[in-house]
Amino acid sequence: MFHTGWKGHPPMLLDLLYNAALLVALSALYGVLVRFRKPDNSYHKMLSGVFFGLIAVIGMNFPVHLDSGIIYDGRSIVLTLAGLFGGGTAAMTAIAIAGAYRAFIGGPGVWAGLATIVSCTLIGLAFRRRSRNHPETISVPHFFGIGLVSHMAMLACQLLVLPWPRGVHILANIWLPVMIVFPAATALMAIFFSSEERRIQTEEHLAKSEGRFRLAFLTSPDSININRLSDGLYIDVNEGFCHITGYRREEVIGKSSLEIDIWADPEDRKRLVQGLLRDGIVRNLEAKFRMKDGRRLDGLMSAAVIELDGVPHILSITRDISDRKRLENELRESEQRYRTLFEDHSAVELLIDSETGRIVDANHAAVSYYGWSREQLTGMAIHEINTLTPEEVREEMENARKRRRNHFQFRHRRADGSVSDVRVFSSPIEIGGKQYLHSIVLDISNEKRLEAQLIQAQKMESVGQLAGGVAHDFNNLLQVMNGYAEILVAKYGLEHEIGRYVQKILDAGYKASRLVQQLLAFSRRQLMRPELLNLNEVIEAGLKMLHRVIGEHIDIRFVGGHKLGSVYADRTMMEQVLINLCVNARDAMPEGGEIVIETENVFIDETYCQMHAWAKIGRYVLISVTDSGCGMSPEVMERIFEPFFTTKETGKGTGLGLSTTYGIVKQHEGLIHVYSEEGKGTTFKIYLPVSERVATDVGNKIQSPAPLGNETILVVEDSEEVRHLAREILERAGYRVIEAQNGQEAIEMIESGAADDVAAYLLDVVMPKMSGWDVYKRLCSLKPGCRVLFMSGYSENAVHTNYVLKSGCHLVQKPFSRESLLKELRKVIDQG
Repeated sequence: MFHTGWKGHPPMLLDLLYNAALLVALSALYGVLVRFRKPDNSYHKMLSGVFFGLIAVIGMNFPVHLDSGIIYDGRSIVLTLAGLFGGGTAAMTAIAIAGAYRAFIGGPGVWAGLATIVSCTLIGLAFRRRSRNHPETISVPHFFGIGLVSHMAMLACQLLVLPWPRGVHILANIWLPVMIVFPAATALMAIFFSSEERRIQTEEHLAKSEGRFRLAFLTSPDSININRLSDGLYIDVNEGFCHITGYRREEVIGKSSLEIDIWADPEDRKRLVQGLLRDGIVRNLEAKFRMKDGRRLDGLMSAAVIELDGVPHILSITRDISDRKRLENELRESEQRYRTLFEDHSAVELLIDSETGRIVDANHAAVSYYGWSREQLTGMAIHEINTLTPEEVREEMENARKRRRNHFQFRHRRADGSVSDVRVFSSPIEIGGKQYLHSIVLDISNEKRLEAQLIQAQKMESVGQLAGGVAHDFNNLLQVMNGYAEILVAKYGLEHEIGRYVQKILDAGYKASRLVQQLLAFSRRQLMRPELLNLNEVIEAGLKMLHRVIGEHIDIRFVGGHKLGSVYADRTMMEQVLINLCVNARDAMPEGGEIVIETENVFIDETYCQMHAWAKIGRYVLISVTDSGCGMSPEVMERIFEPFFTTKETGKGTGLGLSTTYGIVKQHEGLIHVYSEEGKGTTFKIYLPVSERVATDVGNKIQSPAPLGNETILVVEDSEEVRHLAREILERAGYRVIEAQNGQEAIEMIESGAADDVAAYLLDVVMPKMSGWDVYKRLCSLKPGCRVLFMSGYSENAVHTNYVLKSGCHLVQKPFSRESLLKELRKVIDQG
């Protein structure tokens, strides 16, 4: 099968094997070469090229001779590997050396030999490029493939360069042995070179790793120590260990951690040992260590079991975290203080993202106030609580964020659907580099209600002052009109036409007088004659009269309280209050219905006052008047106590009934409250202060004729018309009258003796120069035991009238009738 060549030559296959074996043996020197190479060193690359070129030359010195000047050897193997493992510089150097020697040998196959040198080297370079300059990563089958490609190129060069048909004849003899031996030899040498490359790279990587470790070991500020696993003795420590612990290196080498007593807490060492025995590694173990000077520090330790020269050791790295722990403790304490101040504060507090408006935190008070859980609150945006639009909320947040304002008044929604007035104090704070708004929310609903009530009270007070002033002037005018009308009626009688006409005038005057009394009641300037009353008895006594006033189409039911407390009140005024409320209820039920009057003892405490701004602490008798009528809207309820305000048709009411009730209750230092819903009826609640004294029985009013007299009366009145009227009434009743137009004149008359025979003094309470009360005090010193009857229209100077009432003196209220004046005067004279 094999051509044995010329006589005396061994078989061709064996010759090729010998040549390839020689090259394989010489390739062992490659390991020595790469061991001393330096990366990116041109000199070393050229030296590698010389190595491959010399191996090729040696191979050419032991060739297979096929003909004169035609030789075959393993240079193709060497030069392929030169391109594959040596790179560009080494390949070119190898080509130069091998090519020069082949040219030196000469012969007819020189060009074919040179072509083989160049083509095999370039094929090796091409495959190196394909492996991205890492031929050691190429697999064994691929190495064999590279050998096939390279030697196919070699045979092609023989066919193209040698003369025809000589080249064909040579190729026919050589191709099979070449394609069997040389690719295999190429793969074998490539495997060896690749192994050497990987070994050298591993050694280089290991050396670099050891260098980096050593550098880190020596320069690390952290404490690094190596201890033998079997006995715990220190093998090595770095400068970081010495700096942190205070020990010198020679003080710890050969000793264990127990000997230098470095563990402040033995439990920490126990946890370290257990972790190493269980897992071989411990990460981020926080432990306390004792330094050489006795100080203790917090350390963060990581340790692993490693082998040094086949012996297990412990490599430990410990970082001093004392400052971090101190800062953590301070931060934790600061956070705890913040949480305590934030969480436990009684004020509602919210933490709001200043950019998005999201509520990021809420304290217990906020949860309790709004009614949502913390999770619900922190999932909401502030505009979901604020009744402003989102755009308006963002604008106000911007004002707070830029410190243009720090307090606001809003209306906030709550979980139960209610809306409350709140005052918000908001300021920007920074947490973790992010800006938030810290908001303190105060409920001012009661404050707003009080403010509204104050405004309403001031309005009512202003109207009351106006009404009182007008009523005082009307009283004097009505006093004259009604007084002279009474005289005319008495003179002519109702049988005479003039008498009947005057009676009509008198009836209108009486109505006007009652209207004035209502105005005085509202302005709290009405004359009051208080006494101890049992309201159950007052109401029961007035029920028959109420039935007549209200009508039969409405049922009246009275539920009296058990052991009802007494009140110190004016009986007539209480009757008036009851009538006014029942009439108001009747008008709300034109088709009929029911009125329920109830009384009971109640105590208003501080809690109730906090919930109801109109209330005052104390014991009260409560009168409730409830109807089943049409009810009132909130807008109407705001104005029901205003004088002349009415919802009735024109001419159907004066609008003074409830305002009179309001004034009477306030004059008795009581409270009045109304609750109503449209279509569901109305309840008026009147609270009158309880008096501890026993109530008097309600007596029946007995009408008796006006008494006459013949005594001398001194009338002191600044109004000429009223003074003349009083004289007219008294003289017609048989009295002798002396007049004084003011208090000063009256005192002068008494001091001069002009009024020595006076039986009683009729004094106006309010007069210029000297009030009726001042005249009375002077009279008491001049005429001890003197008899005095005061007159008063109860104007805004009511303080003087209060003195009169408190002193127990008698008083007749303007406009008075002839009968009332004569009865009171007779009573004063007779009781004196």
